[in-house]
Amino acid sequence: MWRLPEEIEADLKSGNSDRIAAGLRDLKECMDEFDEFELAPINVDILKPFDNTVNSETQLNLLRILAGYRSFQPPLLKEDINHSLVVLAVRYADDRIALETSLKLKSEQNPPATVEDAISFIIQHGLNTSQQVKGASKLVSYLLAGKPDIRFATLQALQKFPDHSQYQKIIDFIIPELDDEERRMLERA
Repeated sequence: MWRLPEEIEADLKSGNSDRIAAGLRDLKECMDEFDEFELAPINVDILKPFDNTVNSETQLNLLRILAGYRSFQPPLLKEDINHSLVVLAVRYADDRIALETSLKLKSEQNPPATVEDAISFIIQHGLNTSQQVKGASKLVSYLLAGKPDIRFATLQALQKFPDHSQYQKIIDFIIPELDDEERRMLERA
């Protein structure tokens, strides 16, 4: 359904979850049809009116917009895009979003550095809920499923995890995916 840019923008600014979902859907459609319009950058905070329950389709629309919309003014920096995707994956713990985020991070120009930055970003912002721990665990698991250099970078970054139970839950989640040498890398002294 075609709508005026002003209508889509009004939906995105409305603070109403149904209107925001519709605005994201229609903005993604504009992007897909090469009919973008200039728009102030958005981020994951646009989903605050949804509380902690945002359907997968709305999350996926936001992910695709953040990763591919070329008409934000001012343009988003790659690092800001990647950090927003990490927040989205961690905050809502949606499996599809974790997978898509990992694929985006692993496709950057320097994937090992990008992956290390993403895990450092998780550490800097902390994990405050069990849902965030679940989201971070899924994301880390998908990052491990990369080429050897990406897997190694993921493991190196995990070594920097604070000695805190929330982070240990992530290590516990991925332990079955590790070989003996990798497990030793993550053992605490």
